[in-house]
Amino acid sequence: KDGGAVLGVRLLGFAGLLKDKLGPELAMYARKAGVGGIFHSDELPAYGIGEEEVINLRNKLSLGPKDAFVITCGQREVAKKAIIRVRDRAIAALHGVPKETRDPLPDGRTAYSRPLPGRARMYPETDVPPIRIRKEDIEKLKNALPEMPWDKMKRLSQEYGISDEEAEQIVKKGLDDYFEDWAKKYSTMVGVSVISRALLMGLAEARKLGITPDMNIVEESIECVAKGLFSKDVIVDVIVHALKRNISAEKAARDLKLIALSVEDAKDIVDRIISQKIDFIRERGEERAFGPIMGLVMSELRGRIDGRIVGDIVRKKIREVLGS
Repeated sequence: KDGGAVLGVRLLGFAGLLKDKLGPELAMYARKAGVGGIFHSDELPAYGIGEEEVINLRNKLSLGPKDAFVITCGQREVAKKAIIRVRDRAIAALHGVPKETRDPLPDGRTAYSRPLPGRARMYPETDVPPIRIRKEDIEKLKNALPEMPWDKMKRLSQEYGISDEEAEQIVKKGLDDYFEDWAKKYSTMVGVSVISRALLMGLAEARKLGITPDMNIVEESIECVAKGLFSKDVIVDVIVHALKRNISAEKAARDLKLIALSVEDAKDIVDRIISQKIDFIRERGEERAFGPIMGLVMSELRGRIDGRIVGDIVRKKIREVLGS
């Protein structure tokens, strides 16, 4: 009537072994194929199936008194899968308890769930229908893949001129997006070495003190160097102080008295120190006096002006002393 079918299988020697024994197990396997259940000879006649029909079935299947049968119904393909599962489970019973995964029941018994995973089941996965992968699908996935870490390290090193070690640390610490973004914004004003130092040394020092990094403060510090607010040489000190106090980079630089000096202010400090060391300079000469004088000057300037500028000023003043 509905285009279905009734299919059966004979189980030789199984008479008397199905009712309340193997029958429920066979039914569990059949239901996994999509049918509602099974009928077996140990419980018939019943369920609207009369004794005459049972006799006809036994004759049709050529069964002896010790043999049993199982029937199921449904759409032909579904019923076929179910009856094959019943047959296979009955055969497995001849060899003992099959390897399978079972679910616990409230009354303490267990019910069949699925086959125990093994190599045959894992590759390929039997519970998932196969999917055909097209070449265009593979190409699409390839194009969507992110840049591999080792490729990114090499590219950062070559593109931005940083060392291989710096590039490796930046990528491994997950700072590569910050580095590239800030390099595009500030590298022409401060150089990539300042950005690298801010990210690697600044954050490392902060973490040693147990301070949670705030990337907005780190970027603000780089921006302040770009504006000339303080020297690149003190950016790590500013970042750590700003993160520790949760204040702006500019406020941190002012707290630490690291706001940049003008060249004229730097010259005044150099003049004062040189005037106190005239005899020392004349005794040592330019090369031997330069280092100690530079050390005194920088200890007072504390990174508030670029060291190269200070060096030029100090050397010029020393030459003036020696030439007078």
